[in-house]
Amino acid sequence: MDAVSIYITFRQFGTAIGVALVNIVILQRESLHSSRLFEHLRYGRATLDSWLGTAGEIAVRRGGHGAVDASAVALQLLHETSARQASVLAFADAFRVMALIGVVTLTLVPLMSPPPKKT
Repeated sequence: MDAVSIYITFRQFGTAIGVALVNIVILQRESLHSSRLFEHLRYGRATLDSWLGTAGEIAVRRGGHGAVDASAVALQLLHETSARQASVLAFADAFRVMALIGVVTLTLVPLMSPPPKKT
């Protein structure tokens, strides 16, 4: 029973470490993708101004917002969209890393020797 409890303890510890590492990877990649997205927005200022104007007009016509709130609504929409996109890219990166670990593990499984047979 002591060996089983030690095994389960190490298994839970490994799971906790794995979940923590995946969270760290996701947060770091989300930060990276977010900064890259906003960097592209900064350099494409003319396109950004055009998009914000169009989004503001749509918010006034279809969203029922006033002309004063149109730019704030457009900026909020841009913020939500970019945050969602950064999150999606970060999760995609994390899944790629986990898939790579799975492929490496699957290639190592045939190298493991079978347990010795009892005679």
